[in-house]
Amino acid sequence: MDGHDSMRHHVNARFSTHNRDNDGWGADSCDFNGHCAEMHEGGWWYKHRSRYEHSGCNLKPTGCRKRRWQSCAKCNLNGVYRGGDGTNIFWDGIPGPGCHLRFVEMKLLSV
Repeated sequence: MDGHDSMRHHVNARFSTHNRDNDGWGADSCDFNGHCAEMHEGGWWYKHRSRYEHSGCNLKPTGCRKRRWQSCAKCNLNGVYRGGDGTNIFWDGIPGPGCHLRFVEMKLLSV
């Protein structure tokens, strides 16, 4: 896998958790009530209106008439692994039909 920067989309995004919804989606956002952290079952730097709303692996089908998909992120390393349904651990730029990851390790370096 190359070093594709999937975090670039999340610059200036506020961290969202199950009890802190900071993603910018409204409560009228169809089937997940505008709460990306609940939909993906994990906290992350989710952001309203991903400009990558095409048929990528990071999308969630909805019941909306005008939008077939709604996207919360280009990557999420803190989701629940459930195969390739798009609500789990994913990193945009990984080739293949599933586009999901089974394991990630995040390391932080103090600067």
